[in-house]
Amino acid sequence: MLPFFTEPYPDELIYSAIARYHFYSGNIDCKDTLEEVFQRRSVIPSVEIGSHFNILAKQMGTHYSAESLLAKHTIYPFYAPFLSKQRQEELLHDVQGDGKGLYTRLGMVAGGICKKDGLYYCPECAANDIEQHGEPYIHREHQLQGIDFCAHHELKLKKYPVDFSK
Repeated sequence: MLPFFTEPYPDELIYSAIARYHFYSGNIDCKDTLEEVFQRRSVIPSVEIGSHFNILAKQMGTHYSAESLLAKHTIYPFYAPFLSKQRQEELLHDVQGDGKGLYTRLGMVAGGICKKDGLYYCPECAANDIEQHGEPYIHREHQLQGIDFCAHHELKLKKYPVDFSK
């Protein structure tokens, strides 16, 4: 278990919480953070959902589970109503392990037509986050395919200027 982890905020992607952990841990190399959080350097971080959640939940502490991370800190709940019970169970199995097949099960691989490139944020949400939490974070609802405006502030989402894949 990690000596500390940044508590994920409401509607925060787990990707964002791990990025904040990376910053607060003082790690310079992202691979060091991956090793601390996932106990391996070869994990490929995913913005929308993720993998290796069993290890991640164990590292974060006893009040976390793969199920709670999936439900509260990924885009999964927005897709779940459209999936069969069997597909939902397979997806949970995918995120607990290496995540192979995860995006295929969600139907995100085949299309790619509306695929967002990058991370998006609402300037007003970011200002509210700073006021409430002292820092902004990446909201999962702003990363959904086809969503270009913030549902709370009716503002056009802005693309984060840094390439998240690096």
